Amino acid sequence: MRGLLEEFISISKPDSHLALYGFLRRNDRQRMSRVAVEPYPQAPLTKATNDFEQEIMAKLHRSKLPLLLHSADATYFNWEPGEVIPERTLARFYRLSSERFRASIEFDVSFNLIFGQQCHVKILHVLPWHQGNYFRLKTFLQQVGSVVFHLENNIIARIFGRGEISQYPVRGEEWRNVKVAGGYTKLVRLYHRLGFLSDAGTPGELSWLNPYLRKYLLEKAANAGLRLVTSCPQRPITLLTENL
Repeated sequence: MRGLLEEFISISKPDSHLALYGFLRRNDRQRMSRVAVEPYPQAPLTKATNDFEQEIMAKLHRSKLPLLLHSADATYFNWEPGEVIPERTLARFYRLSSERFRASIEFDVSFNLIFGQQCHVKILHVLPWHQGNYFRLKTFLQQVGSVVFHLENNIIARIFGRGEISQYPVRGEEWRNVKVAGGYTKLVRLYHRLGFLSDAGTPGELSWLNPYLRKYLLEKAANAGLRLVTSCPQRPITLLTENL
C-alpha cells in the first residue's frame, strides 16, 4: 500500500494533497461514460485469461468459500462534453455470487492514481424474497471481502460504487430513497452499517477500504492534518474536509 498513496498522505501541507484529490475527482466528473456489457455465461469461470482471474480463482479454491466467479466482456464509451465520437475502452466485468444467500456483486477492476487497484461495483443484488436480512447480506459481503482484499499479487485497495436505486425491485414498499438523519438515504445508511464510507465531496459515493489500507490511513491522518468527518460515533465517514 505504499508508493503514490504514501507520498499522497505524507505531503507536508494538508491543503496540497486535499486539493490534488479534489482536482482528480472534479476532472473525473467532467467526463461522461456509458458501458455495454455482454451477457454473463451460465457456467462459472474455469479458465483464467489474466493474472487477476488466476489469483482470485486460486483464492476461491483454497478458501472453500461457496462463491461462484463469472466474467463477461464490456466496452466503455467515454467522451468529453461537446465531443461527438466517444472513446472506446475494452474491459472485463466480474460477478461473485452465492447460491446460499441468493446474492451477487458485479464489478470491474481499474487503476486509480491515489488508491491503486480498485473494484468499481456496478450492482449489489439480492433476490427480493431473500431481502430483509441484514446479517445474511453482511455475511455475503464478508465472504467477498475475504477473497478480494486478501490477494497477494493483485492488491485491491478499495471496493467502491454509488448508493443509488437500481432497476432491480425490492420486497415490499420502496424504502431506498427515504431520507434519514444526516441527509443520507436509508440505502446509504445500510451501506454504512455494512462498512462502507461516504465521500463528503461526492454524496452517494461509497468506499469499502481494504482493512490494511484503512488502518494505514487512520494512523497517518493526524500527522497529515486531515480532519475526520463522522456521521455516528466511532465510524469515520470520510478522510476529506467538507470544503472540497
